[in-house]
Amino acid sequence: MQMHIADTAGEDRHRRKSVYSAYSASCRHAHGVILVYDITNADSFGNIRQWLQDIDEHCDCERVKKMLLGNKSDLNSQRAVAAQDACSFAEELGIPFLEVHTTYTPRARAHT
Repeated sequence: MQMHIADTAGEDRHRRKSVYSAYSASCRHAHGVILVYDITNADSFGNIRQWLQDIDEHCDCERVKKMLLGNKSDLNSQRAVAAQDACSFAEELGIPFLEVHTTYTPRARAHT
């Protein structure tokens, strides 16, 4: 199994294109993409639509599986993106949605 991870937090559109240029060959052969946003940052969630468009341009859209992942669920008091909004968006796209945090958690919470 081969895995490529690109952390593009805070990158603007021009720099994102550079990231995709570097990984375009790998992306074309990807079997799955996990789109991660920060639940405390509405802009990171807002950028997901553009990431999906970029992925559709560079990946084999017919076979690549996608998942939406909200990170930092332990910071609920600082939440800027409602879980229901993200869940509705994922349903609209027909993709799974989870919220997680990077500290120890016995299980992830799936939203359906």
